[in-house]
Amino acid sequence: MPDRQFHGLAPDFSATSALQALADVLTEIKRRDQLTDGAIGDALHKSPDRVRDYRLADSDMGLVTFLRAVRRWGEDLNPVLALTGYRLTRAGRTATCDMAKGVTLSAALHRVLDAVRDGKISADELAGMADEITEAGAVMDELRNRLAGTALGSVSS
Repeated sequence: MPDRQFHGLAPDFSATSALQALADVLTEIKRRDQLTDGAIGDALHKSPDRVRDYRLADSDMGLVTFLRAVRRWGEDLNPVLALTGYRLTRAGRTATCDMAKGVTLSAALHRVLDAVRDGKISADELAGMADEITEAGAVMDELRNRLAGTALGSVSS
């Protein structure tokens, strides 16, 4: 078995926890977007009954269906991928350098530095800065995508 510290692998997860993570995400999408199982099924090319099974963690979702969910709801599926230690970010975002984005990054950094003064960030502190972290993460994703494009010679300033 590989050394987890050396290879940076996420801890193992159970099939049950994966099914439940997906169920929780689909249930939240349904609630937030006020969708029916039929509407979700249309996006996934599945029946309402199958979607209900996914939302109740009673059925495993195949790869093609999962990719359809990713295409439709993208980063909303990050709680599922978090089980693997990875996350989604939208490809093709372009970053512009502007003051508002700099302020977003600075505000998030300030909140993190303030929270870590005692050597750790508590769950409550982390939850309290969720919006700033999410916004700063989106800016960093844009900059990483721009950097990747620059390295390929396909993106200019």
